[in-house]
This record gives sequence, C-alpha cells and structure tokens, in this order.
Amino acid sequence: MGFSEVFIDLIWRLLANNWYFVLLNGHAHGYADNTIIFSSAESNSLQLIMDTLQEYERIYGQLINKRKSSFYMYNKVSNELIQQIEAVTGFVRGQFPFTYLGCPITHARKRKVDYTELLTKVKNSLQTWKGKMMLYGGKANNKDEGRSRHWPSWLNMCLPKHEGGLGFRSIFDMSKALCAKLWWNFRTSSSL
Repeated sequence: MGFSEVFIDLIWRLLANNWYFVLLNGHAHGYADNTIIFSSAESNSLQLIMDTLQEYERIYGQLINKRKSSFYMYNKVSNELIQQIEAVTGFVRGQFPFTYLGCPITHARKRKVDYTELLTKVKNSLQTWKGKMMLYGGKANNKDEGRSRHWPSWLNMCLPKHEGGLGFRSIFDMSKALCAKLWWNFRTSSSL
C-alpha cells in the first residue's frame, strides 16, 4: 500500500503488545486492553470502527468504557470536525502529549522533557537489575578473609574452568563465530 517499513513496524509493535480474546474450542480466553486504532476522520470510517467495536462487545460480552476512551488529533483541527467525531464515537478528545504503555506519544517534535518519566522508570529498573546482577556477579568474585578482590582479567575469566578460568564466553569469540556462520550461510545458499 506504499507505507514505509518504519510505519509498518510501529503499527506491528503496537498491535503485538495487546491482549485479545482467543477462541479455543468455542470458549473465549484473554482480554483486550490498551489498544490504539488509527483511522481517518471521515464519518464512514469512524462508523465502521464503531460497528466493529459494538460487534466485539456483543460477541465477547466486554463493554468498551467510553469514559476512558479518547481520540487524538492535531491541535489546529476545526471544532466542527471534533464535534462530528465526538458524535459518531461517543469518545472525548484527548490532549497531546499522552502516555501509552509507558511511552510518551505526541504529534510534535519529541523533546527531552517528554521522556523524563520514562527515563526515571528505566533508571530505577536498571538500579534494581544492577543489584540483582551484583549478587550473581559476586559469585565470580574471589573472596579472601571477608574482603573482595578485584576481578581477574576478562581473558582469564573466559578460560575454561579446567584451565583456571570461570568458563565465561568471550563476546569477541562469539561474534567471530556468528559472523563466520552468517558468511557460510550466505556462500552456500542460493538465496537470502
């Protein structure tokens, strides 16, 4: 249809992060939550979407909460168009920026301040992960009389255990092996 790969990937990621009912032997399992639907503002398109949502409600018995649902548009849209969309959908107009699954969404150029909350959450998660990894990493640390020593060199840690190493895999060696495998597959297959 002429959509760029970046746009198709964006839509795929949005759709792939949702939960839906699945019919297994005629019984529904799962739920729908946090769904974004992209559409034109034409009444016919909006009505088809609303008909589909009503059919979803009828089949699965889940009601869409219109008070929690909203539509988003560019700031300079006419009030007439906004009222038309509100009349067809029953949704209220939301304001940019908003957060969807923890990520800031806006129609304008992204600013650093838009990502402050997300960055704070990621930093906090990293601190938690760092603490957990240190517990694991501490096992590779030599301890003598209650004092920690410095880690040995990475090359020594990558040696097999029977050679005095810790058996860690060398990222450099893994990279070379994967490149060689990719090269071999490229040279021996007739197509990509």
